[in-house]
Amino acid sequence: MPAIKCLSPQVRDILIEVLEDLEVEPATIEALRGMDACENAAIEYETASHQTPTREAPTPPTRKKRPASAYQQHTGECMKGGHKTMSECAALWRAKKGK
Repeated sequence: MPAIKCLSPQVRDILIEVLEDLEVEPATIEALRGMDACENAAIEYETASHQTPTREAPTPPTRKKRPASAYQQHTGECMKGGHKTMSECAALWRAKKGK
């Protein structure tokens, strides 16, 4: 977000009037009164180098990885062993377990 560098006197006066009507903190209005006046534009902005730093998104909590179950190990080895589908590996698992 760009920062305002200066305001034309007319824009500054209108903005001060609106902020006073909204009962904004006096320090904010005084800072606005002290802002430089622009010569050629109603509002001029600072370059990107003067922007405030952005906040980094918090990292989500990490979950502990559980060890693979016997079925998951069997299925992984089965798929690497040349069987093409999970259903084939599941059938081999059921046969191995006697179900």
